Amino acid sequence: MNSKKNEVEEVVNFFIFGFLIIIAISFLAARIEPIIIHCMFAITGIIYALVRRKTAQRKREEASLVKIVLDDYLLTKNASLSLLSIIYTIFQGASVFVSISLMIVSIFSLTNKYGASSAFVGNFAGSILLLVGLLIFRLLIETSATLLRFGEDFSQLKDDFKKYSKNNSSDPNF
Repeated sequence: MNSKKNEVEEVVNFFIFGFLIIIAISFLAARIEPIIIHCMFAITGIIYALVRRKTAQRKREEASLVKIVLDDYLLTKNASLSLLSIIYTIFQGASVFVSISLMIVSIFSLTNKYGASSAFVGNFAGSILLLVGLLIFRLLIETSATLLRFGEDFSQLKDDFKKYSKNNSSDPNF
């Protein structure tokens, strides 16, 4: 059952990417500005990443972001981490898909005289830099998440220590 679901997901992914590549090539052949292609890929990437995040959230039976924020209006504990997660999901979807569109434009610029080698180098370098930026952003998100978790653990430790101190100070054997 699960392998059947994975096969369906792979076929859907293949058609999404294939359809996007065909559209990008046809837009480039029609001499439409590459920025339109990049925007189209970015929007598709954001939607794709959010759908995958929601699917993963359902599999792990986690609460939705809306429920977490409504239950915790102070934005502490899980809400902060969920907000970081949604920000990263949006950034990741846009970055990966725009990187793919930059690669398509760079390859197309070599095959057609759409800007020749300078456009190839610029788009290829932009694609790589975008992926490196995504990696750096991920490291920043991980650092923030670690600091948030440390703060939560430290405050819990402080509360536990206070309870322990009160219990032991009233103990006559202490």
